[in-house]
Amino acid sequence: AVEYELIPANPAGLRVDEALSLERHDVNLAKGTLTIGRAKTEAGIRVVDMTPAPRDELAAYLDRSKWKKPTDLVFPTAAGRKDNRQNIRQCLFIKAIERANVKLAELGIEPLGDVRPHGLRRSYASLRAACGDDPVYIAGQIGHEDVRFTLNVYAPAVKRRERMTKAERCEYDRAIEWAQWHELAQTTLKRSACLSQKKSQATRKPRASRASVGWAVLGSNQ
Repeated sequence: AVEYELIPANPAGLRVDEALSLERHDVNLAKGTLTIGRAKTEAGIRVVDMTPAPRDELAAYLDRSKWKKPTDLVFPTAAGRKDNRQNIRQCLFIKAIERANVKLAELGIEPLGDVRPHGLRRSYASLRAACGDDPVYIAGQIGHEDVRFTLNVYAPAVKRRERMTKAERCEYDRAIEWAQWHELAQTTLKRSACLSQKKSQATRKPRASRASVGWAVLGSNQ
């Protein structure tokens, strides 16, 4: 189960402890959101949007998980208890970096250095900013009150792209394309909800009272 700790942490910009504290009732797969209800600051309490890829991965993982109660942890230990950040770094993150570096070497890209799990939040903010998301939205998703944090991330990200090699730019642009699926997913969800509402209203066809008919006619003449 521990291999899936990175599902929400990077694509959703969560802190490690936020991911480890998630309970099943905090996950809304239909809307593609995660509710962070426990945080040190008011800004930390928020609803985070997921991109389709991690949402689908999370759905598959939850379906296989034996911890089904609403209050069960999403990413527990084998005993169902809360995991810790040290274990995540040693058993998951370092191994993930090693695998990533093998792939980077095949592409002719320099390996990753001393990257910590918390650094995934900066990667998330950089991708969202590069996609053109509003800084206020990004800050809200990360759980920061200071929007200047987001602005400080955006400029360096753009500057780094200008100095990338061809292989690096290719992988960077693929990451941007992947991140932009968030916008498509949110648009699709809103459109589906709108169509469902219209369909529901059409099937009801309530009898209009004389008062409502009169109001409709009056409105049409204004």
